[in-house]
Amino acid sequence: MHTFSRFVYLDTNILSYIAKDSTLWSPLLDYLIGNDFTLGVGTSQIVELADATRLHASLADLFTMVPSALLKTPDQILSEEVSAHPNRRVDSLLSYPLNALFLEKGGPAKIEAFLSSGSLAAGRARQKRLAAAALQRYRELKNNFPLHRSGKYTVSQSASFASAMVIQWLADEYRDFIERFKDDASELHTDTFLSLRAYGLVIYYKYYIGRREPLKPSDFGDLGHSYFLPYCEIVVVERDLANVLFQIKQGTDVLSNTRVETIDFIRSFTIA
Repeated sequence: MHTFSRFVYLDTNILSYIAKDSTLWSPLLDYLIGNDFTLGVGTSQIVELADATRLHASLADLFTMVPSALLKTPDQILSEEVSAHPNRRVDSLLSYPLNALFLEKGGPAKIEAFLSSGSLAAGRARQKRLAAAALQRYRELKNNFPLHRSGKYTVSQSASFASAMVIQWLADEYRDFIERFKDDASELHTDTFLSLRAYGLVIYYKYYIGRREPLKPSDFGDLGHSYFLPYCEIVVVERDLANVLFQIKQGTDVLSNTRVETIDFIRSFTIA
């Protein structure tokens, strides 16, 4: 019996690539079933796919053909991390098994209608606004994190950066929780907040250590995928992000249970 407990996460471009090439669907199905994996679909992907109107019918068919599921939202994941503290969350990422709709009359059509809905289009517009705001905030705050005495940002600073990100986020979203530790900050175990650490570390490795600059809001919008990565067994992303994630795996424990792959992993399914 399929357990819907082990997830393969594809970024939006990889997912779109598969939707366009139906010859990949059967090999993907065999791989997922053979390894008891589920294709995890996050909120960031769903909202971004609102723009891909030509792919909605194919995506609906794909989601009902292979073991696939909506994942919990980043807010839900963070809430579970807060509840689990000082331990790490162990809850399932599963929100709803999409391919269960295969058994419902008009199931794929329901998914297609949702992808094309006005509410999802509004969600996409909101996502773009939040990405623009996040980019502006990054530009305002970047210089607040000091350089290493060597005159550049280093891997050794990554844990401090991620911890600061966790504390800042919790102070904004979970004020009552964070105030429990005002008398003894050592009792706050920021290492347990894998979703926020992953988000922060992608920023740090890409834009601080990598000395790159985000050029447009969509660069920050792409960070919305980061929250899911520590809780998925396999993540398949574009090469640029994959290189960043490989560095994070080498320098921290946040992706210690996650295997990082690129498009070559998907293409290998069609190799006899």
